[in-house]
Amino acid sequence: MITGELNDTSLIEKLNPKFAIAFNWIRENLSAIPEMEPQKIVLIPNDLYINIEEIHLKERTEQLLEIHKKFIDIHVPISATELIGWVPSNKLQNPVSPYNDDLDRTLYYIIPSSFVAINTGCFCIMLPSDGHSPNIGTGILKKLCVKIRIED
Repeated sequence: MITGELNDTSLIEKLNPKFAIAFNWIRENLSAIPEMEPQKIVLIPNDLYINIEEIHLKERTEQLLEIHKKFIDIHVPISATELIGWVPSNKLQNPVSPYNDDLDRTLYYIIPSSFVAINTGCFCIMLPSDGHSPNIGTGILKKLCVKIRIED
């Protein structure tokens, strides 16, 4: 898990060129995003897309934890702070839903041992080794969930 501010991504962008493409799109469109409808924006077909979402947030004990195999997630709250739980993948056992290749996720019911609050203007990167339960809180959250395919 990597967290940071949208105005300070230069080091992270050096890790993968797709990070630079994603963060540049976010910064260029940040003022318009609150008015955008939920949608999927494809920046690189099959490799990089951004989901604009309006999520009903859940309590810590209600939200399932997920893990991915093919994609890195970048969570970017737009309208309010988002709480995200984290568990290392080696601690995950007994999925409640087996791996779904179309959705690139396995789901678990486990209450994370660590939580991080991601404020507006900030982001949280979740690697495939990061079990995470996003969308924790109360109310409705407008957010971005960027999906970046990892290299095979």
